[in-house]
Amino acid sequence: MSESTISLRQIGFVLLISAFAGWFLLPALGNRLRHSAGDQIPDFSLPVVMGGEKDSRQSLQALRGKIVLMDFWASWCGPCRQTLPAVEQLARDWSKKNLVVLGINQGESPETIRQFFLGRDPGYSILSDVDGKVSSELGVDGLPTLIVLDTQGKLRGSISGASTYARLERLVAEAEAP
Repeated sequence: MSESTISLRQIGFVLLISAFAGWFLLPALGNRLRHSAGDQIPDFSLPVVMGGEKDSRQSLQALRGKIVLMDFWASWCGPCRQTLPAVEQLARDWSKKNLVVLGINQGESPETIRQFFLGRDPGYSILSDVDGKVSSELGVDGLPTLIVLDTQGKLRGSISGASTYARLERLVAEAEAP
C-alpha cells in the first residue's frame, strides 16, 4: 500500500511541475523574436474581428505616428487570459494618449474570437492571424507575446509570457520617450 501511495505522490508531483512549466516557464522561454530593439517591423495587414468596421483590415503602416502595443494571444492560453485585464486597463488608461493597442489572435477563427469576448468590449481592435503568418514572420512562437513599437514603427521592447499592468505601462512609457 505504501509503494502505491508513493507512486501516486510522485505522479502528482510530476503533473504539478509539468503544469507549472507549461503555465509560467514555457511561454517565457519559447519566444525568439526575429527582430531586435530599434529594428523596423515590416508592414502587415490583418482582418479586424472586433473594434473596427465590418470586413476591414488593419495595417501597421496606417498606425505610423502612434505607439503600438501588439498583444499576440489565443483564447485557450492561460497566461494570455491572465494578462488580458492588464492590456484592457492599459488601453483604457492610455486611450487619450498616443497609443494604439492591437490584440492579435493567433490561429483561431473569427467566431471563436467573438465567442471569447461575448458580451464585452475589450476596448481595442482585435485582429485575426488565423494562419499564423504574421506571428511567424515576427518570430512569435510563444503566447502571450507583447510587442511595443515606437511612432516610427521600430521595435522598442517585448514581453514573453504573462505580464502585469505596471510592466506593460513601463514598456509603453519607454517607447514614448525620444
